[in-house]
Amino acid sequence: MDDLNLRLEFRRALDPLAPAAPWLAPRVREALRRERRSSWVQRTRRRSTDLGWLLPLVAALLAGAIIASLLFGAHALHFSIPVFPPQRQAPAAASNCPTWGYIPGGANAPASIKMTSLTVGWAAGDLRTTDGGAHWHDVSPPELRIGAPYLPGQQTIYPPAYADFFLDSNHAWLVRSYAQSTWCVDHLSVFSTEDGGRNWRRSSDIPASFSGGQKLFLYFLDSQHGWLFVPSDVGGGGLYATQNGGRDWRLASRAAPMCAGMFSSPTTGWSTCDTANSGSTSAGLQVTRDVGATWSWQELPKPPHGCGCSTDIPVFVDPQHGAVRVFGYSGEDVFVTSDGGITWRSLASVPGQGSYSTSIDFADAKDFWDLASLGGKGGPLDVRLYHSSDGGASWQLVQKDIPVAFSLGQGGGQLQFLDPLHAFVLQVNPQTGTGMQIVVTSDGGHTWTVLEPQIS
Repeated sequence: MDDLNLRLEFRRALDPLAPAAPWLAPRVREALRRERRSSWVQRTRRRSTDLGWLLPLVAALLAGAIIASLLFGAHALHFSIPVFPPQRQAPAAASNCPTWGYIPGGANAPASIKMTSLTVGWAAGDLRTTDGGAHWHDVSPPELRIGAPYLPGQQTIYPPAYADFFLDSNHAWLVRSYAQSTWCVDHLSVFSTEDGGRNWRRSSDIPASFSGGQKLFLYFLDSQHGWLFVPSDVGGGGLYATQNGGRDWRLASRAAPMCAGMFSSPTTGWSTCDTANSGSTSAGLQVTRDVGATWSWQELPKPPHGCGCSTDIPVFVDPQHGAVRVFGYSGEDVFVTSDGGITWRSLASVPGQGSYSTSIDFADAKDFWDLASLGGKGGPLDVRLYHSSDGGASWQLVQKDIPVAFSLGQGGGQLQFLDPLHAFVLQVNPQTGTGMQIVVTSDGGHTWTVLEPQIS
């Protein structure tokens, strides 16, 4: 007998008793209702318990169906959802922090150049030429100038705490700072290119916290080994090194001198601080021979023309052969080494030494070129080019009265020989006193042509 018939028969059995006991029927009926509700709840719970294992499976199937539908629809419609990486913003820092600026030399001319072939060269601010210096183009990565103010007509704007280094026609590195709410500089990033600026790679972040005003120095010995000198007036600075072309940097030393520096080999480096050397009675360099971990002072021989000295960054043509210029009150002197800087000797016979020797280029261990500007002091300048083929022991006059008409007060000409015939000199425009010119030779310095470089 099913439940419905049972309840009907039970109700008929109660009906004869109802008049004699009217309270009984309602109570029995209420009790039956409670029993039915209780039994239904228990059955429902048993069923949900028995089928509980199905719920996760059903949920998973539904989620998979939804995802598959979205993917199929996107594919069918050639539709993709863009994912934008978070943008690093540079918060406004203290008012005394360094600001964006522009490379000296004006809006339409490079301020310093490094030619790497007869046609290709680099200039400060990541400018590049492919026509021998006549025209220059900005090939820097867009991220380098994120947050830059707009300056009409000024293409050579650069970020605070900026430095660059150019190795050859293809390899270049740029470093810029990123601000934070409490520091003018919170960290640095280095951008590197291996194809002349067509593509750039950003390094991992380099921690550095300083108030600004200090200058960064970047140097690469080859395409893999590089160093970054970071000031440390607050903390987090030091000497950082890379061995994989600038992708990753490690802290090499917190005791390194935070001045201009270079490395003559993967283990030996040199640094100079003009503020520390200026006015001293002796000349010297800071040197490391353990990849920058420790540094020591190496004094140079007494300069023949007296001191009150400041020392330039040395130049090495190979790990053993190098040269360094020392500037004193009565002129300048040049010291050379042939044993990796363990000993140095003076080149006492450099033409123009002690007066207005302007620029020396060390092409290799034997070939030296000296651009000397004689005269001046109210009279006309006689700019002459000299050449030494025996490491500076003797010099021969190549040409005098060449059209490099700068004076000491305007800045020096940067002389660079690519080979015995081809050379470049960057100079201040003598007619305007501003802007830059490039003077070139293709016959070893006998004749010269003046270029008016343009940034486009």
